[in-house]
Amino acid sequence: MKDTNFLPESWEAFESWIKAKVGGEISWKIRPRDTMINRQVVAESIIETIEKNGGAFPSSGNLFLELEDDKENG
Repeated sequence: MKDTNFLPESWEAFESWIKAKVGGEISWKIRPRDTMINRQVVAESIIETIEKNGGAFPSSGNLFLELEDDKENG
């Protein structure tokens, strides 16, 4: 993974990175314990999900989280 600056930062900074990456507010389906390895797994999952969906974070299909707007609309 290229950009790993969020890994040693606060949990709030990590969630800010996630929100910027997925393009909105999030809701955790499964919120892992805050460890460096878990952050990396979540980040890789988000990046992989975006790549599989043609560059956009989908309304479903990610193990860890979903977009708030999608949750409210669906």
